Amino acid sequence: MSRFNWSMFALLAFLAIPAELAFGFSLWFSPGWANIQRGGPQFHVIWPAGMSALGFLVLMTAAAGVSAILAATANPERKRLTFVTLLSVAVVPALAVTVWLFHSFHAYVVALFPNGYNPQ
Repeated sequence: MSRFNWSMFALLAFLAIPAELAFGFSLWFSPGWANIQRGGPQFHVIWPAGMSALGFLVLMTAAAGVSAILAATANPERKRLTFVTLLSVAVVPALAVTVWLFHSFHAYVVALFPNGYNPQ
């Protein structure tokens, strides 16, 4: 791919982040989507897992944009390797942040809704 293509990929990745955050904003303030009927997974697990997964998606989209910028500036024969390597390295801290987010959101949800969301 040419430098222009890598730059466009980076631009599109950075433009996707506000859309992801807008989607997350709607999920954050409407937690009823995670309210499963009895016998299924608990609200206290589903909502934090969904929000943490969204956080992982935003982090990896940002990492893809930064990796594409760095790949655009790399040697022509090493562009793809640079991109893949940087994304592979970015997965580890993104997963660590995702686990931390899950535990933080889980504690928040248990404190906010001790009996579940809209208990019957």
